[in-house]
Amino acid sequence: MSSGHRILADLSLEPTAEGGLREPLPSGTPSLIFEFYDQNGKTQLGAITRTASGEPLRPGEEVLGAGADFWADEARIYATEGQKFELWYGRRIGHGVVRKVL
Repeated sequence: MSSGHRILADLSLEPTAEGGLREPLPSGTPSLIFEFYDQNGKTQLGAITRTASGEPLRPGEEVLGAGADFWADEARIYATEGQKFELWYGRRIGHGVVRKVL
């Protein structure tokens, strides 16, 4: 399932001790929520998230050039180049910035 809106993003994942993931998530996980903020508040959008290397998303790591394939069409409005976001997996586990729209 895909909206056709795809991005590359740089991610910063919190360490486990600071509320980050308890265990790595596999590349290609559909479980992360991207939370965007604007003048109207926040918008949460789910995406299939992949690392460029195919390696898992690990707590405490910086992930450069991760791919995200959003489920919802409205991602085109929020996931734009330079836009910052929070990453959620039941709680806030990190943050990032959209590097490029594909």
